[in-house]
Amino acid sequence: RSTYSAPTIANRNDFGLRLIVKVLDKLKPQAIEYKVQKNITDAMFANVAFFVHRSDEKQFDEYVNELSDELGDNITFKYVGPIAPVNFI
Repeated sequence: RSTYSAPTIANRNDFGLRLIVKVLDKLKPQAIEYKVQKNITDAMFANVAFFVHRSDEKQFDEYVNELSDELGDNITFKYVGPIAPVNFI
């Protein structure tokens, strides 16, 4: 299940949208659910919460590392967890 908010993605340029699609295409199959949220700063290209089963955390981390290697210095991934699934209540 996914959640997009029009105001959340409406102000991104084509390059930013392509990055978001690339990241979501790679990571969303690994998640039970995900939610695109409002960016916290202008430097962010996306703010996405992924609800990942504890047993899938290592695989999810490997996919994030693959994306990071593939995209090189163009973007930096920052993520935290595990945390309570407050974005999915």
